Order: sequence, then structure tokens, then C-alpha cells
Amino acid sequence: MLDHQEAERSRRAMVHPRGKGLVAAIEAKHYGTSPGLGIGRGFLGLAQELGGKKCSLVFPSQSSTTLGVLIARRDSEAYPQLLPGTTAADRLRAKLDQAIRNWKNQL
Repeated sequence: MLDHQEAERSRRAMVHPRGKGLVAAIEAKHYGTSPGLGIGRGFLGLAQELGGKKCSLVFPSQSSTTLGVLIARRDSEAYPQLLPGTTAADRLRAKLDQAIRNWKNQL
């Protein structure tokens, strides 16, 4: 989710948006098993560019221990077993609600 100014700047200039106007970012993966460490490392690289606290990795399978440890050591969050009606879905919804409220309060 981007704020309006950054989204418009990106569209007009036909460039990638900057992290400056980022409200929240979600990288969703649909794997039957836990994403590998390569996916986790790639996600963390993207999160570092955008601002880790605003980035979440979500997937429907259970997380491997190594992926969980890798992401737990960073500002970003992982939401394994994210399916409708799960506690992971509730936690992500609450995080996005808070990010939007924080963004609105800055306006």
C-alpha cells in the first residue's frame, strides 16, 4: 500500500515507487510446504529496501524452523499458515489496520 502522492509520482514518471510513501507491503507465496531459505532471504532483502517494519511475508503452509528463526531476527514479520479465519489472518488484519491508522494520523 502506497500513499497517494508516491503512487502518482510513480505512475507519472513510470518508475518504481520509493519506500518513502510505503504504508505496508505484503509478499504472498502459495506453497504447499514452507518457503525455502532462499525465498526468506529474498524477502528480507526487499524488506530492507522498503523498510522492514512495514513488510510481511505470508504463506498458507507451516513455517520451517530455519525460516522462522531467520525472519524472527529481523524487523519484518512472517505469517505462516495464513488462511481465512485463522489467527494468522487476524494478526495480519490487525497489523494492516494499525499501519493505516498510523498513516492517517501523519496526514
